[in-house]
Amino acid sequence: MSHEVTERYYPQSNGLAERLNLTIMDMVRCMLIDANLTPKLWSYAAHYAVLIYNNLPHSALDNHKSPSNPYGDSFDFLRLYVFGSIFYALQPSKLLDMLEERSAKELFLGIDPVGYKVLDLQSKVAYVARTVKRFDGKFISEEENQIHGLCREEEPTHSSSLYPTPARAQRKTICCRPHLSKNASTSRARTGRQSHKHPGIRG
Repeated sequence: MSHEVTERYYPQSNGLAERLNLTIMDMVRCMLIDANLTPKLWSYAAHYAVLIYNNLPHSALDNHKSPSNPYGDSFDFLRLYVFGSIFYALQPSKLLDMLEERSAKELFLGIDPVGYKVLDLQSKVAYVARTVKRFDGKFISEEENQIHGLCREEEPTHSSSLYPTPARAQRKTICCRPHLSKNASTSRARTGRQSHKHPGIRG
């Protein structure tokens, strides 16, 4: 295995990986828009999209096997549900009073080897639930989305480690091209010479 580097800001030189990233992010975008959920849940949607992609047959492999199952091992596709669907998860009886509800309304975020990844609407905490009642393809109402701060148009006001912000949203756009005045650009056009130096670099 050899490590190869590519020139920065030129994704064309790494076309295979960039094309796969585009496929995954297209799946993530569709999941979030379909469920009308905030983009801050993109990491869970991306993890679920990669899981689906890795278990689908691929034409580049022999006998159209999936990337994660090269030996033809079977994958239980019946465990796949629509992202953001309503799930009712059974709560431990030892943590509840005698007259409290035994299940809680959650949102489906993905699957786990021992259960299902769900999002608690009250605490905004994701956890793994094993015993659930599934309503595949049914989403919470728009009013509930706004109440719980999960609506796609409105971002939650509180900060939580549950919602990792994409790196792109944290960057600041820096323009490295100097802004030239009209007189400066006219004088350079007459001389036929252009300076490509950054204004902050002396040489």
